[in-house]
This record gives sequence, C-alpha cells and structure tokens, in this order.
Amino acid sequence: MSIQSTIVATIASLGISSVTFAQVVADFFPGQNVTAYDAAAQDEFGESVALDGNYAIIGSDNDDTFMGCAYIFERQAGGDWNQVQRLISTERAEGDFFGCSVAISGDLAVVGARGEDGSSTNSGAIYIFERQFNGTWEQVARLTGDDTGSGDQLGCSVAISGELVLAGAKSHFVSGTRAGSAYLFERSISGNWSQALEFNAPVIVENAEFGSAVVLEGTTALIGAHSDLHDGARTGSAYVFQLLDNGLWSSPITLNASDGSDGDRFGYSLGLSGDCAVISAYYSTADATNSGSAYVFDLQADGTWEETAKLTASDADTSDFFAKTTAIEGDIILVGAYADNDNGPNSGSAYMFQKRSDGSWYEAHKFIHPNGDEYQSYGHKVAIFDNTAMISVYRDNDPDIGAGTGSVFFHDIYNAINLDYNNRPYTTLSAAIADALSDENLAVRSDAFDLSGIIDATQNRLNFIAVEPINIHDELMFLPGSGSAFLESNDVAEAGWLLSGRLIAPSDGSLLFNSIDTGTGGQLHQNDCSLLVNGPMQNSGGVNYLSDEILAMEVATGANGVNRVIRETEVLGDYLNDGTTVVHRGTLYIYGDLNGGGTMLGDVDTGPGRSGGEPPAPGDGFAIGGSSALGADASLRMLDFDWTLGIGGDADWAINANDRFAMSGATIELTGLNTGLQSLELMSLDMGADAVG
Repeated sequence: MSIQSTIVATIASLGISSVTFAQVVADFFPGQNVTAYDAAAQDEFGESVALDGNYAIIGSDNDDTFMGCAYIFERQAGGDWNQVQRLISTERAEGDFFGCSVAISGDLAVVGARGEDGSSTNSGAIYIFERQFNGTWEQVARLTGDDTGSGDQLGCSVAISGELVLAGAKSHFVSGTRAGSAYLFERSISGNWSQALEFNAPVIVENAEFGSAVVLEGTTALIGAHSDLHDGARTGSAYVFQLLDNGLWSSPITLNASDGSDGDRFGYSLGLSGDCAVISAYYSTADATNSGSAYVFDLQADGTWEETAKLTASDADTSDFFAKTTAIEGDIILVGAYADNDNGPNSGSAYMFQKRSDGSWYEAHKFIHPNGDEYQSYGHKVAIFDNTAMISVYRDNDPDIGAGTGSVFFHDIYNAINLDYNNRPYTTLSAAIADALSDENLAVRSDAFDLSGIIDATQNRLNFIAVEPINIHDELMFLPGSGSAFLESNDVAEAGWLLSGRLIAPSDGSLLFNSIDTGTGGQLHQNDCSLLVNGPMQNSGGVNYLSDEILAMEVATGANGVNRVIRETEVLGDYLNDGTTVVHRGTLYIYGDLNGGGTMLGDVDTGPGRSGGEPPAPGDGFAIGGSSALGADASLRMLDFDWTLGIGGDADWAINANDRFAMSGATIELTGLNTGLQSLELMSLDMGADAVG
C-alpha cells in the first residue's frame, strides 16, 4: 500500500473523513424580526437604527404624515427584543421627519428632526431623551444651533458619546454657501445642554454636505461630506477632529480614498471604533458600476490616519450600492447593500467583515432577508454592538398592514455551535468546551480563536469543525485533548486552520487535522503526540517542535518556516523543505521523498533548551526512505562525525556553494535495498540519467 493510501485508510478508520452541515452556518447568526406595535403602511420603520448594551432605538420618520417617531427596544432576560416605549417630540408637526437619525449611549438617546421648523423653516432640531429610575425615557432637551437657519436640516445625522452630542446640518450656510456644518453640544455639571462648538470643513465647498454623516467616540469626531470636491464632483471626503489635552479641538485631518473618483460619494456613511474608522463610498465603481465599496483607516503612532483596507462584496454587481450604510465594533464591520438583488430587484443584503490577527479583513457572512422580496431594501441601515447586529428593512411589507411598514432584524453573532445539542450556540469557545462531552462536534468560526490567554480543552476528545478560515490568535495558547480533531465542513468553499499562536499537543496522544499551517509567529509543540493530517501539514512562517509520528500527505516548510526535531520523529509522507529543518536530537525519518531548496541542518548547540548540550548519538540525523532532490539554493550542514544522512532512493543535489554543503565528517549512506539502482549526483553539473551506481 502506498503512503498516500495508508494515510487515507488511517483517517477513514477514525470515522471522520468529511463533515457536511450546510444549515449550521446560519445558526451562528440567529435573527429576530421586530416592528412597531402601532405599525402602519408607509411608516418606514427602520429609517435609522442605533444600539448600545441592552437598548436599541429605531427611527420611523415617515410616521403620521412625516411627523415621525422613534422606538426604544430592550433586550429581555431570554434574549428577545421587545418594544418598551414610543418617543415623540414636544414640538411635533407634519414634515418634521423626527427619527430621521438616532443615537443611543447608556441612559441617553438622541433623535434628529431635520425637517422641524426650529429657528426657521426646515432649520432642524435634535432631541435628547434620558432613561429615568422607573425605566421610562423622558425628553430632557431640545437643541438647535446658535446660527442655524432656514433649510439647514440640523439633525440629519446625530451621534453621542458620554456628555457630548454631535449633530450634522448638511445644508447650513457657511461663508455664504450651503457647505454644511456639524454642531457639538455638551451637558454641563448642572445637567443643562448647550452648544459648545461648530465644526466646519477646512475648505468650504458649496453643497459638499459636510455633516451629512457624523460619528463620535470618546474624544474623536468623524464627519462626512460625501459631495465634497476632491478628485471630481461628489468624490467626497471625511474629516477627523480630536479633543486635545488643553480642552481645544484639533484642526481637521482630511481623509480621502486612495482611488477616489468623480461621484463616489466617499463619506456618505461612517463608523468609528477605537483607532479604526470605516468610510463608505457607495457609488464607487469597485467591481461593477456603482457596486460600492468601503474603506478602512487606522490611526498611526504619529497621529496620522492611513488607509489600510478597501472592502467590497464578494458577489458585487452593478448598482448594489454596497456600503450606503456602515458600522464597526472592534474587529467586526457591518455593511449594508440595500439595492442587492438576491431576492429580487433592490431586495437588499448586508455583509459582515472580520479582522484577522494580521490586520487584514475578510468577508465572514452575508445576511439576507429570510422571506425577502423585491424593493424591501434589507440593509438600509445597520448597527452593531457587543456581538449583536441590527439590520433594517425600512420598506418591508407586512401582509396584514400594508406596504412599507418596515422592520428591523436583530442578529446575535455566535462563535461556536455544539452540533450534538440541537445546534446550541455559544458566544465564546470556552463556554462551548465547558459544556461539551467527549467526541462531540463543535462548529467554530475564526472569531472563536481570536483571543489572548489560554484555552484548556484537555478534558475531552472533541471535534472542532471550521466553517470559515480559522486563525488561532498569536496571543492564544490552545491545549486540545488527546484524540481531538480539527476538521473543515465540506459545504464551505474556503476554510482551514492557520496557527498564529501556540498549539500544545497532548503528551503521548494523537490529533487529527484536515490541514494545518503554522503561520508567522505560530508554534506547534508535538509533545510526543501522533499527528494525522488528511492533507498538507504546512509551516509557512512559524516553528514546529517535532517529536513523534506524523502521518500526512505532505509535510512542507515555507521559506520562513522552521521545523525543529527535538526527539526521534517519523514522517510517513513526503517532505518539502523550502525553509529550515533542524535536527537537534534523534533522527528525522522521512518515509517518502525529500525535496526543496531550504536548509537541512544537524545542530545541537542551538536546540530548544539545549545550548551546549551533549553531541549527537551515533546515527542521529536524517533518514530518507525515498529519493531526494535539493535545489541550487539549498544548504546541507551536519557538523559532527556522529551525524548520518541515509537515502533510500536517488539523490540529486544541485547545491552550488561549498559553504552550503558542510558535512564535516558526517556519513552519507545509500540505504536502498538495491543500491546498484540508486544514483547519487551532487555538487556537479547535470550528468544525465546515465550516471548511476
């Protein structure tokens, strides 16, 4: 039986050769659909959404002939979201569009009314509500700008952070032109709210719509001007203002897309979390005309903001308007594409992106309406907080009420699912492991391993099943139990296991992998454990400490990978070495072929914890059952007389420098059963197939 068929037969004997569960992926994101208790046709419930902790606020600015209202929802003990109050303004009138924008933080909620006749026609206003001890929300302030005037539309956007509220007035007159402004309001110690500052763009551009989108987090304000001039009309810009230690706000830092063009509308929607911002350009032609895109900017150590990623949909199409709405929380970005066509024209969708430990972003999930229909605009607005996502469908049709009633979906984001307990979901992998019994199956997302610290799973033999590419975080130590398996679902187009942290194999046990790649900074400690890999065992940039049997289709080290043999190790498969393989103690037995252009080294002095250790025992080194082909850039260095290199097949070594072929008395043996049929060709020109013996 060949080595490959032996591997397949061994894996199959364990009863785990493939896993299929297409329905499970959706279970990571269970959804609850809500609408207003007093819903009516054309209310467009979900025109705006915001979320903080166990409270959410939803705007319905079309309610009662565009008077508008907003609704407070609260998460109940069982996890469901229930409406607890309907908010209206004290100055309620037709055309106010109260609820066109909303924000919530702790016990404070803010609602914009861009059409209200505050100081004059359509000057706009914002309202602040505070949750009282009895749980009700009461209006505590109605605010207008010190200089707002007719048509300014104050409240077209709102944001809140602590005692600060930021509100946009996208049509405010600045220097005689409707360039737009944003107003900062602050609550005093006495509890009164007043205007503290007016933000403007550094260059005044007519109809730039500065303030059409605003975000406020801590002491950072991010303001969009999606019709600004940069690389053409309506290219768009965004501006960062920072509160300084002296109590003053900094001059604005201007952000633009690196590939911006005419009409992109960069800055239409914004998100800010810590030192990371996401900015939409929903009219951009990324993969198709007006398919849309979103840009990620990160704050640098020198105080500048650098564009670090451009996000587009994996299935982008013409006029999807991907990223007309965006939100970010930690390592998750939510993007709406209200004109996507999965359930018909403009049925809409939303995409979730997650950040890997290397800083890159990947599309983790696509949300669509489970009962979607055309022109419902699922993904019109999005919000996210603490593993809960909100996605509005503001033109959703209630069959018992009428068209355009609107609705909102709450989706909890789970990281692990126990397939043996009716797909029971868990937010954390540790909680799922604590509940699991031996041999149970845990489906996992990459975020489950995006942790720092230690996860001890040694108590049970478990099957971890990837539903997307898994990266074990560079600050995580993972300890699986003997017999555990790291598998991939056959129903997922792309999955796999990348080790950026440390995986400590159980002593004298066994582990099973569909595939494994030790990435940059990763460490795999074999720990006298048998490793069975139903595919490649790759080391692209980390360190593997090898010390027992490895049954794999191929063991491969990339240019930056290092395999360190610290005790006798057997590789029952081929070995490709383009990195570094060091034998510190014992013998590395390779039952297949050895190829590559990397470094093969016998070395005791630099071994893990072995500096200045005992010399190798006679026979230590490399034993190759098959043939060996080493490229011109390879190195073969064994600097002790006790080192031995045995070759069972042909040897074709093209090493082209003496200093990279340093054997220093080590023994090279042809160990095949019929040495007369073996060829040894090294350190020479190609002598052709006739050079044998």
